[in-house]
Amino acid sequence: METVKCPSCGGNDLNQLDPAEYKCLHCGTSFMLTHAQTGIVDVVLLQVGKKKTDVILALREVTAKETTIKIIDLAMAKQLTDATPCVVVPNVPLEIGERVKVRLEKAGATVELKPA
Repeated sequence: METVKCPSCGGNDLNQLDPAEYKCLHCGTSFMLTHAQTGIVDVVLLQVGKKKTDVILALREVTAKETTIKIIDLAMAKQLTDATPCVVVPNVPLEIGERVKVRLEKAGATVELKPA
């Protein structure tokens, strides 16, 4: 990964506020890294949509197929869909996050990828 630099002044004297949020100590600019810059994302379930059962089953299916993701059982999948918005799959490579996002969106959910 490249060294993080301020997008305004190019300085690298930064204060890390969150895993993907920084503030430049030179010019005061606050900024967030994109998932392209971090390479690691959280999959955030924003809304379940009209067919909650389809989203629960899709969440179970996708976590069972992706070997690098912890498998979510039926009870946990239901709890996550009840608690929206929430992170359903944390700290995964962007490529896997995109696959999870596509599958959940096909089930009717609204999903966002955020830098982890």
